[in-house]
Amino acid sequence: MRKIVLHPVTRLSIALSFIIFIWRIPLAYQAIAVFLGAIIIWGIAKPLPSQDPGNIFLRLWLTAGFFLTMIHTISYDDGLIFNQDRLYVAGKSFFRIGSLMVAFLWIIRTMKTEELYAMLIDLRLPIPVIYVIFQALYLIPRLIERAKDILVAQQARGFILRGVRRRIKALILILSPLFSTMIYELEEGAASIAARGLHAPGMKSHINTIRLTVLDSILIGISIIITVLLVIS
Repeated sequence: MRKIVLHPVTRLSIALSFIIFIWRIPLAYQAIAVFLGAIIIWGIAKPLPSQDPGNIFLRLWLTAGFFLTMIHTISYDDGLIFNQDRLYVAGKSFFRIGSLMVAFLWIIRTMKTEELYAMLIDLRLPIPVIYVIFQALYLIPRLIERAKDILVAQQARGFILRGVRRRIKALILILSPLFSTMIYELEEGAASIAARGLHAPGMKSHINTIRLTVLDSILIGISIIITVLLVIS
């Protein structure tokens, strides 16, 4: 059986339609749609050989939900007050963030890096713009991976990380080396691109062939119609 391979533009249009769909439906249905979408992504869209950021983004999403609930529903006026009415606002923000997470995982779990690069080259985007897009896509997973490496290095030097207070202190201490190393990596990547002559004038090419099929055209058309109907409704 021939494997169906969708064009990157098709995957992006499906992701955009999903996000707008979640943002337009009532809150109760938002929760069902986000969880159903997440289950489908984890079950059908198998991770590529590269590092899968699914667990990282799940933790970030749950952390965001916790802080959104705290910010919107808890206030202090001669004591802690729990505002039940504002729980709706927190839930709405939580599942909107969830829709972005599911859409991003759908893209990153099904689209190879070389496919994304080929699509951006075909769109005639400048190389610096392509570099920024790639760095933005992998910035959060890379930050978390680098933070873990620094924490392991701290433990190897005898830094005790047991207990909430000590762990918070350790996280504060890693901010400076974390961001300095990330800035260094970004500069190194930019220099590597320049050394390969990608900033030189002229058309750029790629070795991967990506073509729009009839199925791609149908799915993109359906996505556009759904998106327009959701926006104007």
